Amino acid sequence: MLQNRKDLRDPDQKRPPHQATSATSRSPPHSGPQYKPVRAISPFQQSLTPKNHYNVTEAACYFLLKNDDDDANLRQEVEQAVDMIRAAQHEDGYLNSYYTVRGISKRWTNVRDMHELYCPGHLVEACVAYEILTDSGRLLEPVMKALRHVDSVFGPEEGKLHGYPGHPEIELGLLRLYNLTKDPLPLKLAKYFILERCQKDENGEIFYDHEARAREGDPDDHMSTELPNPYHHPRYYE
Repeated sequence: MLQNRKDLRDPDQKRPPHQATSATSRSPPHSGPQYKPVRAISPFQQSLTPKNHYNVTEAACYFLLKNDDDDANLRQEVEQAVDMIRAAQHEDGYLNSYYTVRGISKRWTNVRDMHELYCPGHLVEACVAYEILTDSGRLLEPVMKALRHVDSVFGPEEGKLHGYPGHPEIELGLLRLYNLTKDPLPLKLAKYFILERCQKDENGEIFYDHEARAREGDPDDHMSTELPNPYHHPRYYE
């Protein structure tokens, strides 16, 4: 049981010599990173992926909501972030910087690995925070447009992809957006992605098996991806 674990020691037990601490062995005060009170570089400009951009936007909105002293500079950066999101959206609602830069023809060909549904999940979360803060609709408008595009691509209907995100995230954002707006579309998509996950066809195969063959990949090669794989072991989705 937990009581038998070696790392759960009696607080009165003496430390072994190599773990001894003293006033001279402790780190000096304020030895960590030092931050200037004024931001020299905007965190939004340092966001390397759309997910990071959305995360920073969401965090900034909640910070502004929780602090009585309004930070005009931070609020301006939030609005600039929303402007960037709106400007990056395609006419059909698609919103993903990677495929916009690397080749739009390959979009929705590797949902398992390339986070095309995971990143919008963080966008939806940012939208919820932003709309609670501003109630302006400036981020809600492109987000709903993006979700209408997702709805046109995924679903049980013939001609749509019967798929779901490789990395769950959008489901949570969709349900939070539904709670905020009561629009039925986020609830519809969340329900579909949750219930469709790992459904097998008559041959016992899941969506990612078909997806891999469609891009001339090996369904059994769970380490293959367009980008260098950061995982030490294969990822399985059943």
